Amino acid sequence: MDILLEQFDRLSHKPEYGSKEYKNWVEQDDFVRFLQAIPTVTDVILYASVPYFTFIYGVLVPEPLVTPPDIDDLHHWSCNPFSSWGIAISYGKQKKVSLSPPLDHTGSKTIDRGEQIVFARQFDGRQEQRSYIEVSQKLTHAFGLHWVPEREAYCRFDDRGDVEEVVRVVNFPGQSAHGEGRVVTILRSTFDEYLVITDQVLLLL
Repeated sequence: MDILLEQFDRLSHKPEYGSKEYKNWVEQDDFVRFLQAIPTVTDVILYASVPYFTFIYGVLVPEPLVTPPDIDDLHHWSCNPFSSWGIAISYGKQKKVSLSPPLDHTGSKTIDRGEQIVFARQFDGRQEQRSYIEVSQKLTHAFGLHWVPEREAYCRFDDRGDVEEVVRVVNFPGQSAHGEGRVVTILRSTFDEYLVITDQVLLLL
């Protein structure tokens, strides 16, 4: 496990109640420093969740919408990676059926115009893993990424012909009754290229 994931794992475990470590953990100063350090590491967190402890969720929005950002608007966000494409039916003079995008009605006008990259999906018919992660086909197709189950990553061949893990899905053991945690990361070099091409920026919620 690399340094980024080690830090996330440490910050997501609750220390013993009443201890000095617990007091520091509740104040969240270490977590703020963790977030501030994200721009300096080689991997970008797209999604991180440990039930009842930690939630980080990245969405993309057009750069002009956050230059400068509308803080009041962004404070009203309400979305998560379990949002997906759906079928919307509207009734008026004439019944209309259309596709509803995943970032529809998020509570933020800025995020409503954004792009969802990580899709968390569930299907009871999957015997091996009921819950799993998909990554936007716009990104995976454009950069030639393919899901490799044994590596739990979206991969491609690098310049030397070696398999390169670009988007990783890391599962953490469950904490008591809270269930397992999950982190999705992407190589910064690939992600930065995608942001430049699409003229978007990453919002970490």
